[in-house]
Amino acid sequence: MMNIDIEDQLSALHWIKEEGITMNSNQLYSSSGRNSREFDSSWRPIDFFKIYFDNEVLGEILTNSWRYYTKKLSEKQKQKKLNNPEIDILNEKLSQLIIEEAKEDEKEPKAPEIISSKKIKEIDMIELEAYIGVIITMGIDRKPNYHMHWNTHGLWESSLISKALGLKRFINIGSIFHLSDPFYSSNSQDKLEKLNPLMSQIEAKSQQYYLLGQSIAIDESMIAFKGRNSMKQYLPMKPTKWGFKNFVLADSSNGYVYRFIIYPGKNESSEFSPENVCLRLLQGLENQNFHLYIDNWYNSIPLLLKLKEFGIECTGTIKQNRKYLPKDFKQIIAGINQSNICL
Repeated sequence: MMNIDIEDQLSALHWIKEEGITMNSNQLYSSSGRNSREFDSSWRPIDFFKIYFDNEVLGEILTNSWRYYTKKLSEKQKQKKLNNPEIDILNEKLSQLIIEEAKEDEKEPKAPEIISSKKIKEIDMIELEAYIGVIITMGIDRKPNYHMHWNTHGLWESSLISKALGLKRFINIGSIFHLSDPFYSSNSQDKLEKLNPLMSQIEAKSQQYYLLGQSIAIDESMIAFKGRNSMKQYLPMKPTKWGFKNFVLADSSNGYVYRFIIYPGKNESSEFSPENVCLRLLQGLENQNFHLYIDNWYNSIPLLLKLKEFGIECTGTIKQNRKYLPKDFKQIIAGINQSNICL
């Protein structure tokens, strides 16, 4: 909600017209960002991968995946309504044990013995790294069917994936792969609730290992997806037209993504309004001499006033029908140099 001070400033705006004013490029910030640690040619792709998926992140995924497996297996056994009372009692104790362990943050969950003829072998850290690596590789080396990555001959042969992880093991791991705690439910309507833990960790790493330059930008990017999902968006002006829309704060000099917000789809709240998206992405960057570049979807006079309060300069296009612009702004003809200054 707009505060009273901003409303007072908007009501007091005064525009004057000046001819021939141009922006000197020296007035704009152009310094690029830099890494917060030294990387050299000796760094391999796996080294960069482990920056984001370190032992802490992988350990949490392992824990949540095993909890999910034991939870689902226990539920499946109950549905079978086994006649053996001893097994029923043991399964009940097992479920209670898992729930109690999940509530104690300081304890690591154990992998209790599950009564089942079809058990999945416990995943280790190396296998989990291989599984995530296979998923990434599949996104680059695309095939009509994921089974084709394990073909051993012909056009679809892919020894890189088949040597990293067997097909059966890949399917087993995928069936229990879980990013969030399966015993925790906030009963919220957040469609990204199960992804939030990993996204928060990746975003934190992005900020930890990079120092932004003074020139930054906010825009949308698309994560390609053509399947069925309520979050899927269509942006006809983007190179990737179908997928998940992602609001991104990036370094203007090189496109490095510093912070991001995934759009969950149509939302009646003001949380994803252009102004609020900008302010959320810029949180914590106040009064550090940043210069922001935005397009006309985000830009507005109220936003510019707030950015001024936060010590962030801004350059961007703006829609001619935006509120609080001078009355003759709609009459500006493309190609004619005309400047308006707000006092």
